[in-house]
Amino acid sequence: MQGPTTYRGVPFIRVRTDTPVPVSNRTYELSKDHPSYSNPCSVCGEPLGSGLTRLVYIGMTPDTRAEVEEGRKLWSNGACIIIHDDCRASRTIEVT
Repeated sequence: MQGPTTYRGVPFIRVRTDTPVPVSNRTYELSKDHPSYSNPCSVCGEPLGSGLTRLVYIGMTPDTRAEVEEGRKLWSNGACIIIHDDCRASRTIEVT
């Protein structure tokens, strides 16, 4: 079986252009001691501590997904990336 399709070494998935991207309703201002404060935003590359941020959901583990599909879980933790609030309207989010 062939591995996932990649672009510049990053795996990607084809989706409909009208697929909504789940983004948190809340904005967050990272404190200087937050582990991601100096990390670059995946959209603009500027440090995350330079502005308000939001969480963008990118998935959950296969085990958790199986529990959800079986009806055993309604809520779960999911993997996410942090981006600037001002960057959320960008058409492309490249995970770095």
